[in-house]
Order: sequence, then C-alpha cells, then structure tokens
Amino acid sequence: MVKSLLNAVNKLLSHDDFGKLLLRLAVGGLMLFHGLHKLFDGVGGISNMLVAKRIAGVYRLWGF
Repeated sequence: MVKSLLNAVNKLLSHDDFGKLLLRLAVGGLMLFHGLHKLFDGVGGISNMLVAKRIAGVYRLWGF
C-alpha cells in the first residue's frame, strides 16, 4: 500500500513542468504579498527608512 502510494507521488512529481509550476506559484505568492503591502500601506515606511539612512536622494530621484 505504501509502496504504491510512493510510486504514485513519484510519478506525479517527476515531471519538470510540475516543478516549474510549484516554483512559479511560490515566487508569485511572495511577489503578490509584497505588492499588496505596498498597495495598502503605501511607501511611507520605505521613505522613513531611506531618510534615516541618509539616502533620501535616491528616493527623490524616483519622483516620490
């Protein structure tokens, strides 16, 4: 029973496309949550961090 289950899982996971799909979903999820944070909370936190580190000129260069 366990051996047949392991064979089924190995057959499913042995495809290259499945691995690429998992990688794309993981990276896409990280980018989604990063973007949602910026969308809802704004870039004020980044602005304050740059001013504290005295690199606000780069921030102004972007036009914010």
